[in-house]
Amino acid sequence: MDADKAFKFQRQARDNVKTLQNYLTDLQNWEVEMKRKEGALKGQSEQDLPPVRSKIKKEKPVAPVKKKPEKRIAAFDYSTWDKFDVDKACEEVDMEDVGPTSLDGKKSLSVKQEKLREEAQYEKERVSYMS
Repeated sequence: MDADKAFKFQRQARDNVKTLQNYLTDLQNWEVEMKRKEGALKGQSEQDLPPVRSKIKKEKPVAPVKKKPEKRIAAFDYSTWDKFDVDKACEEVDMEDVGPTSLDGKKSLSVKQEKLREEAQYEKERVSYMS
């Protein structure tokens, strides 16, 4: 019986070793296959990149041209101060603050037209919303 038990024990040990070898072989095969697939995916991802979000270049908005300030008149230069038109300077300052206006103080025609367009658009949207 001892020989029979020893034989069974040896057989079981051989079977365990065989099972372990099969498991490790399968694991190595799986690792090789995964590396091959990963390499294929890396190559594919480099080739099939989507286009950049927008091929059309956005133009930067043009900044309004700033007026260069005129040279200041020295306080002691009386002949230049005699030539200086105060009314014209005041009018220019008013135009910058308020915007373009006609001489009689009413809004210019283009501003009135713009306001009429806005009101017409609002009315148009209101009517289309109601129907």
